[in-house]
Amino acid sequence: PWRLLRGELLHLFLIAFNKDVKLYESLTWTRAYENYVNLVSVNHGAYGGSFLWTPKRSHNRELARLTGRGLFLQADVEIPVKMLFEEQKLGPERALCVATAKWADRETAQETKFKSPPPGYSRR
Repeated sequence: PWRLLRGELLHLFLIAFNKDVKLYESLTWTRAYENYVNLVSVNHGAYGGSFLWTPKRSHNRELARLTGRGLFLQADVEIPVKMLFEEQKLGPERALCVATAKWADRETAQETKFKSPPPGYSRR
């Protein structure tokens, strides 16, 4: 089902009751990058481990993290909607141009704030 959703989504909202917080986080992050979407992952307060992720570069990708057991919190966080949508549409072609220029040792076009889309990604 994940391949069918590729290029169709902008956000992925996951709600869980999962004891293995680190494994759950790794698996959800992987699905979010494969689909090149913002990810809002909320794990039950009994275990903690809720986070918000976007496919930006370096340290800009983690927008929020709530850790610890027994939490009862609410957070108000801004997520990049328009910027990500534009990157989903133009990112694959831009990443190819940047990679080609680097390979040919030419001056590269300016890279964006987002990671390159995964191989084969295209926004439908």
